Amino acid sequence: LAGWIPQAIGAVGAAGLLLPLLGRSGLWDPCESFAAEVAREAACEGAWLPLRFDGQAFPGLPPIFYWIEALGVMAGGTSEWAIRLPAVAVIVALVLSCLGAARRLAGGPGGTLVALAIATSSFVVVGGRHASPDLAASLLVTASLLHVAAILADPGSATPRDRIATHALVAL
Repeated sequence: LAGWIPQAIGAVGAAGLLLPLLGRSGLWDPCESFAAEVAREAACEGAWLPLRFDGQAFPGLPPIFYWIEALGVMAGGTSEWAIRLPAVAVIVALVLSCLGAARRLAGGPGGTLVALAIATSSFVVVGGRHASPDLAASLLVTASLLHVAAILADPGSATPRDRIATHALVAL
């Protein structure tokens, strides 16, 4: 149980930084309004693949982020809060993934400091409140590299779960 305490504190801390003021501003940023419209078209019009914007197909978009956003639209409608909440959930999950890998790589306190630095960076605190795939992609790469480094640093201690999680992150 003690191993879950840092993750629980990390989840509450990251959510506490990101959730306040989540729906207080409109979707005026062009990237954010694009992501919201792609998610809305997927959820409301069934345009899951290829993803669409204003009825036009955008086949080059990686769909995972937009699908998660579309699930948020299906659950909570098209309010600013409902559009942004799935992005916050993705960011919190990736910060927790970074925490786990950094703790394995740098030890308990060092790993916690690494995850704290990531979670409190202006990129995460400000960008985490926007429905844009850029931050999620950056954190996905960061988490993937931390997991790979943790396995390479001590291959004998990596569990099958660690290896599967690392392969999944790299594949995403």
